[in-house]
Amino acid sequence: MMTVDRIRIIVLILLSLNLNPRAWADENGCRNKDYIFYRCDGIGAHAFYTPQALVLESGLEATYYRRIDKYPYATGFENVFWSLNHTDKTIRTYGGYQKFFEDQFLPRENGAFAPNYGWHLWGGGFRARLLEEYFDSKGVEYSRTLSWLTLYVGHLGNEAAQAEKADNGSVDALADLLFFDWVGKLLFLNDDFARFTAERLHLKDWTYQLSYDPVNHRLVNNGQQYWMRVPITDHFSLSLLTGNIHNSLVFTLNDQYDRQLSLGLGIKPEAISWTDDQPQSNSMSYSIMLAYSENDNPIVTAFFQNGTDAIQMGSGASIVNDDISGSQKIIVNLYPKWISVRNELIGITAGSVYGSYFLGFTSTYLPFGLNAHSRSHARFRDDP
Repeated sequence: MMTVDRIRIIVLILLSLNLNPRAWADENGCRNKDYIFYRCDGIGAHAFYTPQALVLESGLEATYYRRIDKYPYATGFENVFWSLNHTDKTIRTYGGYQKFFEDQFLPRENGAFAPNYGWHLWGGGFRARLLEEYFDSKGVEYSRTLSWLTLYVGHLGNEAAQAEKADNGSVDALADLLFFDWVGKLLFLNDDFARFTAERLHLKDWTYQLSYDPVNHRLVNNGQQYWMRVPITDHFSLSLLTGNIHNSLVFTLNDQYDRQLSLGLGIKPEAISWTDDQPQSNSMSYSIMLAYSENDNPIVTAFFQNGTDAIQMGSGASIVNDDISGSQKIIVNLYPKWISVRNELIGITAGSVYGSYFLGFTSTYLPFGLNAHSRSHARFRDDP
């Protein structure tokens, strides 16, 4: 069995890799060859097309606003590896193979099929292809194998973050790790299929610029997002932005230079609690998104979320708010393009989350950005 200490060593090795898209672009004139997803110009979300960013965004997204220095990752990893070593027992305890298949693979009330197909299979598959192209651009041998191994570090972290209370095993982890996460990667090995999603569906990774507060030990913008756009006319498209932060149906206008303005409206399950040792959502949030992008690459985004009347406390328990205004989120992202320090492009992220205000800075040279923010409302803290 792989121990938690070994997982930590793998993560530290990945974070220490000085594989930087901006530096490579300067040295090699940003020759993208015939890559389908990877871009090395260091602009917009392209600045975060690195193994460090992809691992951290996927592995830490389910921690939400809880302190990461106190997050029970060790327990989560133990539950995930126990599930993998006792697959049959985990599924039978859950209710049997038929219930497992129906809940994880078919549309059911628990809603697991949506993230399983949309985020794990589709999103994980295309990011594997993106990261393979990234490693290939660095001349790394066995770039496909390294891409898969790198992303599985993030996958394991994601499942561990969600399995803190899965004392009888996590069927969600089994479905994702043993099927959706790797089948999606197989799907995007096909060049024709991958090129179709990139050229016809305009599939792109839209990070929200993960940043860390070293004083409060909390993350903001932690979570993966991806974008798809289907042109309706020469200057109007219907788009989709989906991921752990929010989901939006987007209306996009573009000019002849592929500069785009977008308005998105969406909903997202919130307030995860545990029922029968499995995570369940207790509330829905509502969001509005505005964005300026170039060639489907985000340059400025503004995001507002409200409408959830339940939150997840540090203990993992779910409570109901008597004042939903405290759960509002307003986040503005200015991606690396227009601001530079010593010839290095930087990004800015700012806003209000859970009753606190934050300001952060990001760079492709860092595995995550750094931010400072005020103390959040007491009911959103796991360290009151």
